[in-house]
Amino acid sequence: MYDLKKFTLQDMARCGEAIQQLELQAKNVDEMANLLVNYFYNHLIDKQTGEKTCALVRFFMTYPYIELDQESSTLVDKMSDGHSISHDMKCLSLLSTVGIQPEWNSTQLSNRHRVIPLVDKHKVEQIPMISQLFYQLGLDINNVLHPDPNFVAKLESKIFNVFLVPDALGNPHIPDQEGFVVPSGIKSVLGFGSMLPTGNLFVLIIFSKVKIPRNTADMFKNLALSARMAVLPLVTNKIFKEEKSKITESEKLSSLLATKRNLLEVYKKTVIEQANHLENISLNQTNNQSSPLLSSISNGEKDSLKKEGAGYSISLDFNKIPESERVSLLAWLRSAIEKIE
Repeated sequence: MYDLKKFTLQDMARCGEAIQQLELQAKNVDEMANLLVNYFYNHLIDKQTGEKTCALVRFFMTYPYIELDQESSTLVDKMSDGHSISHDMKCLSLLSTVGIQPEWNSTQLSNRHRVIPLVDKHKVEQIPMISQLFYQLGLDINNVLHPDPNFVAKLESKIFNVFLVPDALGNPHIPDQEGFVVPSGIKSVLGFGSMLPTGNLFVLIIFSKVKIPRNTADMFKNLALSARMAVLPLVTNKIFKEEKSKITESEKLSSLLATKRNLLEVYKKTVIEQANHLENISLNQTNNQSSPLLSSISNGEKDSLKKEGAGYSISLDFNKIPESERVSLLAWLRSAIEKIE
């Protein structure tokens, strides 16, 4: 179980590993989407009260109009107001949903968000949350609407940002304030995702009943990569306008290896950021007493951690670290080493 208000490096490692293991339970993308939303819904809790902190968790993926199921394509037809629809028009399709209201546990019962037509850049910019989602993830809307194989290949080395609205109440990017945000007690909204080598974009969005700190949201960059590794083996068809073939096993393997490299890079950056954060807290303590963990690291070792580049090696004297901190640190290091291997 994880607390969004006190999300730790160890939580990040454990959660990421659990997400990747979900691949063993899913036969297709729909099943994976269902496993992911339920995992976060059931494992994100307020440790003080034991209550679930997610009001709603949803998983979307982009598909061309021609690949939608019959019910979804009918909904898009109704929203088109009689205008012609291109078979290649991208739509954000709701693959799975779970929440505190009965109707939030079925994609069939979601009329407004079951499928969202992404007609063109102008239309997408008129959907506040979706346009802000793409912007914060670091995606150009045109690249979502018209994915190009060459562009998507470049994304293999890109680490996507996360979507965070820390204060949902009164925020113009979160619609239906009176009908959803206020009565459901939504405090923050967090989203993460990635573009797949097939051209599909997947996103998972968490509507939280607790305020999510920025440092917690940043650690979800790692979880986005773990989710990508879980979803990637299950995608099959490329959705590029000029290339409709199936993705090969070689292409999947190449993408998985690139994702593993990105995962390691995120680990390194997160460790440095967390170390700097803890050091700043330690230096600002009124009694001027350093954290036991940080005090065991010499200035030279700290410089090495920050400057050494790809290695990021560091030596710690575990005799100077309290037992409680040793257990947490070793658990995280063990998980990180397994990722590298």
